[in-house]
Amino acid sequence: MSCLLAQTLSMPPEPFQFTPFNPSGEDYSAFAFISILLIVLSGAVLFLLRRMDVRLVMLGLLVAIAAVGYGSLIPGAYWTAAILMRIAVLLILAGAAYALLSYPATGLAETRPVDSAVRERPGDVLP
Repeated sequence: MSCLLAQTLSMPPEPFQFTPFNPSGEDYSAFAFISILLIVLSGAVLFLLRRMDVRLVMLGLLVAIAAVGYGSLIPGAYWTAAILMRIAVLLILAGAAYALLSYPATGLAETRPVDSAVRERPGDVLP
């Protein structure tokens, strides 16, 4: 019995077993840089873009880029990258669904300015 226990304890961990993340100083700085860049760019996207579907797709792309950064620059942060990639896919799909579902209600009204139907030339007099 003790021989079996010793063999079990000496076996390498399984591929999907959770292993703790023990970062070094460089890993902390890369993690902080990617996180701050993601927060700043996400705030800029939310502040500058007006259409909800474009916001969702752009946020999804930003989160996907951050996931790739976490996965490639920080060793051992593959769980973070996997979770962020799933969130990115959900954001992009939500943006596509929002665009498809809101198109019949709004048409192209959001893409054209309101006053584009009437264009006046200088010197024209309205009745």
